[in-house]
Amino acid sequence: MQHLYTTPTERSARRRLGRLLGLCALALGLQLPAQAQLNYNQYTGENVAGTYTDLGSAGTAIATANTDDANSAAQNIGFSFRYNGQNFTQFVLNTNGYLRLGSAAPSTTYFFSNPDDFEGGPLDSENAADVNLLLPFNEDLTAGTSPTEYRVATTGTAPNRVCTIQWKNVSDKTRAPKASQYTNLSFQVKLYETSNTIEFVYGPATGGATTVQYKTVAIGLKGNTATSDVAADVLALNKEAFTPWAQAQFVAGVTFFDIRNTVTPDAGRTFRFNTPQANDAALVSVFTYGQISPEATPHAPQALVYNTGTTTLASIPVTLTVSGATTFTSTRTVTNLPAGRIALVSFPSYPVPTSGTNNLTVSIGNDAINGNNQQSVSQVITTNTLGYQTPNQDLEASFPNAGANSEFAAKYRINQSTTVNGVKLNFAPATTTYPYQVVLYDTLGTDGGPGNVLYTSTAQTRTATGGAVTVAIPNTVVNSSFFVAVRATQGPLGLGAQVENLIVRPTTFYLIAPEIASLATWTPLEETGVDDLRPAIDVTFGAVPPCQAPVNLRFAAVTTTSANITFTTSAGTGPYVAEYGPVGFTPGSGTTVASATSPITLTGLSVLTTYDVYVSKNCGGTAGTSARYGPLKLTTLCQPAAVTFPYTQNFDAANTLPCGYTILDANNDGNTWEILSDAPTLTRSRPNALICYPSNNTSNDWVFTQALPLTANQRYTASFYYYLANTQSNNQPGPYTQPANVEVFIGTSPTPAAMTTNLYRNTSLPVVATAYTQIQGDAFTPPSAGSYYIGIRNNGSSTSGILIIDDLSITTTTLPVNQALSRAIEAYPNPTTGILRLNLSASSARQRRATVFNTLGQVVLTRTLNTATEQQLNLSTLSNGLYTVQLQLDNDVVVKRVSLQK
Repeated sequence: MQHLYTTPTERSARRRLGRLLGLCALALGLQLPAQAQLNYNQYTGENVAGTYTDLGSAGTAIATANTDDANSAAQNIGFSFRYNGQNFTQFVLNTNGYLRLGSAAPSTTYFFSNPDDFEGGPLDSENAADVNLLLPFNEDLTAGTSPTEYRVATTGTAPNRVCTIQWKNVSDKTRAPKASQYTNLSFQVKLYETSNTIEFVYGPATGGATTVQYKTVAIGLKGNTATSDVAADVLALNKEAFTPWAQAQFVAGVTFFDIRNTVTPDAGRTFRFNTPQANDAALVSVFTYGQISPEATPHAPQALVYNTGTTTLASIPVTLTVSGATTFTSTRTVTNLPAGRIALVSFPSYPVPTSGTNNLTVSIGNDAINGNNQQSVSQVITTNTLGYQTPNQDLEASFPNAGANSEFAAKYRINQSTTVNGVKLNFAPATTTYPYQVVLYDTLGTDGGPGNVLYTSTAQTRTATGGAVTVAIPNTVVNSSFFVAVRATQGPLGLGAQVENLIVRPTTFYLIAPEIASLATWTPLEETGVDDLRPAIDVTFGAVPPCQAPVNLRFAAVTTTSANITFTTSAGTGPYVAEYGPVGFTPGSGTTVASATSPITLTGLSVLTTYDVYVSKNCGGTAGTSARYGPLKLTTLCQPAAVTFPYTQNFDAANTLPCGYTILDANNDGNTWEILSDAPTLTRSRPNALICYPSNNTSNDWVFTQALPLTANQRYTASFYYYLANTQSNNQPGPYTQPANVEVFIGTSPTPAAMTTNLYRNTSLPVVATAYTQIQGDAFTPPSAGSYYIGIRNNGSSTSGILIIDDLSITTTTLPVNQALSRAIEAYPNPTTGILRLNLSASSARQRRATVFNTLGQVVLTRTLNTATEQQLNLSTLSNGLYTVQLQLDNDVVVKRVSLQK
């Protein structure tokens, strides 16, 4: 995604270089990127209030040639400190607010050469000497209030000693055109033995006299590789000039820490860099609206929880507390979250009043690192404005240039029909004044993305100075959730943005860029690499339409010839009307169906046919008819081909599931069975196979066959071939180390509850199969004729292999009941009160199995029998009634009728 950066003259664009986190596919259970070299990461960092204690005369003063630009001689830490896989016992201090671990000095005594940028500083250097750097406050520093001093002291006893390195009474120098911001500042680096924790601790600061400027400093860590790939080996703190130090964020890569004389660190402010711990989770982001209006209430916030630790966390309590105009509390629990995985937590919706301010705080329970357990956001309640921008927070970046006719879109989720009468935008300063347009879309595009155009504005021209503008919209009706997009019709726009706490909310912001092949269609922003910005796009609403359309429309109970349209009804009376016809038909010429309430049922449809469907409401009288919502795309089901035996399915007919087959993502984590195509090395019979990726915790993913017409007293055997891959694929983390868990069942409907007969179970399929291997289930003899379904369940762990299956087959063997043997074998007492005795002395079979069916033909009990002549079946857990006991004795079948009377 290197094509997405803005022009080098835009300061806010250069800020983005350190913030790109790479691909972050935000489905549940996917893995977040981390530093490649550093044994510290942005998610384990803590920004906390602490205590600053001056060293006084403790320890040893560190001599330097001057207090301007000088390196010290090597100083002793006092113990072995491990950093990025190396052990260090010394460091070299630089007067410009940083140190290098080890006995060697950095390449020079420099700092950020531009007080407006990060260019030229130690973090930006690729010199081999500029490695293993700790930068508590890197700027062009000099003496502040006398005495200016550098000192080191090691305290405590092994193995819990602490080495404190102190810069006392320093000041950032005036560098034209920037004045000094802090005329006096003291700070320390603390190195902790054994834990290898690093702390930057700040004492009181004195602000300078100038109030209209700011400076950029560097605060962070650099690893042991001098590289231009700064995001892989740098962990820094980010802060805007007006942002309090308490709100600074840890960011992977070189970034800005802006200081201003009126925003000084509170005494004791501590930035703590932790190594990963066994039991730690981080609260990464809180997703809500910065401004919320009645159209979007009740509102359901979300949060991202990341397992930053080294082991799976079994239970993570996540609590939302809303205070201010609204009082609300809810706790959710994240279960079985493996290390390095992220979970999206959704809270219940809550109503908000008509005015005021809410503070939303999301926190998780205490663990090894508590400083990353909480996030808070502010929410202003308005009468008609809805937006993602946090009020009173500066723009921290501008969106990258993606070429002419590119568009950035924001999705707004509302719960009623209304009208849009304005769009508020905020632009960063720029050297160009290219034109743009505002476009409104519905959400009927692919996977809920931008779909049909609702309104396109005339060409607008941004100013070079940037700032906030409002584009008037002529009361465009939106019947449900919708998108607002900004289209760059000629060149870079510099649309402003705020940082989204490192990870952008999923399926909310979208990008399309015709000049970039991979972005020629609408793409969620989290899949583009620009995954931590929210665009400065807010929307205002006008009058509610006199006749409101229904919302939350869904198709349900879809069959080969019918479907239901479900929806949330709107205020007022009047029938809801669905109009449908061929794709592209003109509304008014289709077939209409009306209903007083949800659902609307469509009948008489054609098999495997796609229809356009519009829905409106007829309110009658002066209110009239609502705006149509649509077209929704309805595709009826296919008609499965007749099944004959032997039955085979190689999944090669199309790049979709075979007709009649269904899948179930039972643990609802977004990873489930799908067709694998165009991978000839991973399919047994080309071109397709069926594949299931691991889940974020224990998998619970089913694939069910079409209905299979089985005959009573016919013996059926199902088999298929499997391959278990352990390589990284489809953006999955990999590699995988645990065996797979596969089960095969048969039942009378395609649901887990109906899968009552187990045909095969293996909890330890090997992780890597060098070739396809056949799995064959136990033979099954239906007690009565009817439709049956085979269900294959992937039930592996989060690190089990990628399961691929191909070439399913079902063969038959006629297995008549052995009437003579049935007469010879006894089942007594009958009726029984619970214990049924079986006298099998007439059979010498070595393989014996009993299956008990109720009067509906459902399996209620199965048991493998041993070779003893006397066996017992415990039926005491069953209800009173008649049952069929089927005994499979090698190649013979015996049937007994039993009455249970307890």
